[in-house]
Amino acid sequence: MLKRLLRARLRRQETFLLRRRPSPLLPPSPPDPLPFTPESPPSPFLFPSPPLLPDLSFSLLPPSAPDFDYYTDSSKSRSGVGAGVARFSSSPLCLSIPLASHCSVFQAECFAFRSALSDLRSLPPSLSAAISSDCLSLLSALSSPHHSPHPLIAQCQTLLYSLLPSRNLTLHWVKGHSGNLGNCLADTLAKSATVAPSLPPQYTLAPKTAHHKFLTRHFWSLWDEEFISAKPSFFLKLGLSPSSLSSSHSFLLPSSAIATGLLTGHTFIAAFPYRKNPPPFDPTCPHCDLAPETIEHIFFDCPNLDSLRATFFSNCLSVLGLIPTSLPQLFSSREAWALTLDFASHSNRFVPSNIPQSSSDSDTST
Repeated sequence: MLKRLLRARLRRQETFLLRRRPSPLLPPSPPDPLPFTPESPPSPFLFPSPPLLPDLSFSLLPPSAPDFDYYTDSSKSRSGVGAGVARFSSSPLCLSIPLASHCSVFQAECFAFRSALSDLRSLPPSLSAAISSDCLSLLSALSSPHHSPHPLIAQCQTLLYSLLPSRNLTLHWVKGHSGNLGNCLADTLAKSATVAPSLPPQYTLAPKTAHHKFLTRHFWSLWDEEFISAKPSFFLKLGLSPSSLSSSHSFLLPSSAIATGLLTGHTFIAAFPYRKNPPPFDPTCPHCDLAPETIEHIFFDCPNLDSLRATFFSNCLSVLGLIPTSLPQLFSSREAWALTLDFASHSNRFVPSNIPQSSSDSDTST
């Protein structure tokens, strides 16, 4: 439902950029409005055929004293994303690897595992090794017999295919934050990479989720610019925009004719020339004859609704902690919107029978 609010032209452009796949056979396309490069799925031709695949299953038991014992972990905070690798052996190794801030935790887990495999390739093949991770989804993806569309998983699988035939290597799952020394050290290394990285990001490709989020924000901002340039006075008076209706004010999405009228200002009140007959028309409130019958007049001024307004203000004071004095306050929260709709429906002002027909209308009808 929220997606339909976006202009059709902008939605088509967004869909094209989301579904487009780079290919050397296709002509170059317009550049994406991206501050990063998204990941691309690996080519299936890089993998060996299924009969040649070694067993990549993992164990839920701890490793039994290997020569090289690796632990990997990841961390993400507001300050950054990091991966950590700890190697226990006669020559210990600690790696604290920063990634770009738009990377995901799963990417950091995969990158830490790939870094452990890359380090293992440089060690003597005659010695045993074990790699432990607390990321069950990573180990499950590695052990799957199907080729993974995730580029980092594919790279890890390719490294494992090259290492397993000639090495005594086992994979293990360890419960995170359970007091395991190796897991705690890898977690500390990953967190240190997010706080004060000593190196530039070692991995900068963005995951598909970051790609989708950025494109969504980009096209909503374009829609906001077009919307504001069109100067829809009532929406701007309420401080609303298409992006606010899709996020912070999604509760305002109209569910009835009265809600639609309140949200757009196109409703059955005397100050809005909704009738087919051209002006002149009388905008004066037919119930009090004191001022034009606008939405503000109905909610805050019309003496004909004093009794109903007193109940409305009392409910607002008990629920919202304040008495509204302007239209934006009536549209500011889900609770305020519910009270506003209740007042509007009981006022009987936003219905076709609110405005009496003019003399010219009655003559035409007879």
